[in-house]
Amino acid sequence: MAEAWEQWHGEIIDGQYRLRQFLGGSDHSAVFVAERTSNNERVALKFIPAHPATAKRDHARYDQASKLSHPNLLKFLGSGRSQLGNSSFLYVVSELADESLSQIVPQRALTPKEAGDMLRPLLSALSYLHQNGYAHGHIVPANIMAVRDQLKLSSDTVSPVGGATNSATNELPEGERAGISKAADVWSLGATLVEVLTQRRAAWEETAHGEPLLREKLPEPFREIARRALHRNPQRRPSVAEIQDLLAPSPRKPGQPVVPPQEPLGSRRGLVIGITAAVVLVALIGWTKLSSRAPQPQATSVAPGLANASSPQKDIPKPPAKTETHAVSPAQAAKAQTPRTLPEPQPETAPAATPSTTRTTPPPANAAPAQGTSTKGAVAHQVLPDVPRSARNTITGRVRVTVRISVDAKGNVTDVSLESPGPSKYFARLASEASRQWKFTPPQANGHDVASVWLLRYGFGQTDTIVSPTQLKP
Repeated sequence: MAEAWEQWHGEIIDGQYRLRQFLGGSDHSAVFVAERTSNNERVALKFIPAHPATAKRDHARYDQASKLSHPNLLKFLGSGRSQLGNSSFLYVVSELADESLSQIVPQRALTPKEAGDMLRPLLSALSYLHQNGYAHGHIVPANIMAVRDQLKLSSDTVSPVGGATNSATNELPEGERAGISKAADVWSLGATLVEVLTQRRAAWEETAHGEPLLREKLPEPFREIARRALHRNPQRRPSVAEIQDLLAPSPRKPGQPVVPPQEPLGSRRGLVIGITAAVVLVALIGWTKLSSRAPQPQATSVAPGLANASSPQKDIPKPPAKTETHAVSPAQAAKAQTPRTLPEPQPETAPAATPSTTRTTPPPANAAPAQGTSTKGAVAHQVLPDVPRSARNTITGRVRVTVRISVDAKGNVTDVSLESPGPSKYFARLASEASRQWKFTPPQANGHDVASVWLLRYGFGQTDTIVSPTQLKP
C-alpha cells in the first residue's frame, strides 16, 4: 500500500502542491506532506476517491467547511480534483499538524487531568459547529491534532446537520439511520473519552438497556459523561453545553436549578479554552520524555524526508527564537539529571552571558592549524530554543536532540537535518528551528574561508537547555 502511494513523491497536484512525504493511508486514500509551489508553505494534503455519485456533494461540503473558523478547528486551506495514474481523486488541504492523539493513546492512557484538558477545546469546537448547523461526523483520536501549542479537531469531515451518512457512522448504535447529527458527534466524543482513559474503544455492542457497559472504572465526572453520551437512544444523549456543565459545573445557590451555559458565537470562552489546551498539548507530546532518564540515548539516523515530515523546516514561517547565552553556577549544573560528556572548553565567542534558566556549553577548542594552512571554525552567534514553562514541566531527566547543520563559506546555515530526533517531535522541531539561526566564523583552508558541517547536541531539562556544538568537517 505504502509503495503504491510513495511512487507519487514529487508529483505536482493541480499545479499548486508538490507531494513531499507520504504520511499514511489505505488502499483508497492517503495523506501527504505537500509544499505550495507558490511560497513553499508545508501543508497536509489528503486524497479521497472521487465517486461520481457523491463528488458534487463532497465539493459543496468542502466549500462550506472552508468558511468555518475556530481556534480549535484545523484550518481548511482548499480542495480540488486530481488524476493520479488511471484513478480520479478529490483532495483536501489543511494546515500541517505536529502529531495526533492516536500516536499517544496506544502507548499509554491519559490521566484524568489530561482528559479534562483534552475535552475543553474539543467541546468548544463542537459547540461552534453545532450552533452554526454543522456536525463533525468522525470524532476519533486520529482526528484530534496537536498544532504547536493548541489542540485542534480535523475539519475535512465537517458537514451540515442532516446530511447523508458516511462510513464513520457505522459504529453508532443507530448505524446508517444516524446521518450527520449532533447526537452522533456526542456518541463519538463519549467513545473517544473512554478510549483515551482506558486504551479501549467503546463499542455499541457493549451497551445494555440503553446504557453502556463500561468494563473499566472511570473517574468522575468522566464516567457520568461517558454513560450519558453513549446512550443507545440519540434523544437521551446530552448536548455539548450539558457536557461542558458536567465537566465544570457552575457554582449555584441551594435549590437553584442548573441552567446549561449558552455561549454566543465568538465569545471569549473559546479563547480561554484555546489557551488551556496548551497544557494538555505539551503533556501529550512530552510524555515520552520519561525515556530520557538513560545516560545517553542511542543516536538514530533519520532519512532527510522523514526528518522534514516530523518537524517544520525552513520553508515554514516561524516565530523568532530568543538568543541567549548564560553563565551557570555549580548549583545549577548539579540539577542536570543525566550525565553527559562534553568537549574541552575554550573561550566563548558568543555574546556576554546573563543569568537565566537556559544555558549553553562552550564550543570545542580549535584544533591546531594543519601545517600552518588550516584553521577550524567557531560559533559566532548562537540561538537557543524558547521553551514554554508548561513544556518543561513534562520533562523527566533530559530530552536529547542532535541536529546536523551545513554551513557555507560565509558562516550561514544552509541546511538542517535531524541526526538524532529524540523521543519527541515537539522538542526536535524547537531544536531545528533554533539551529537555522546560528552563525559561524568559517574555517579556513590555504587561507580561504570554506564550508563546514556541525553537530549541535541539545539537552532540554526542566530548568534549562544545554547545547554542545561540534564541527565535523572540513
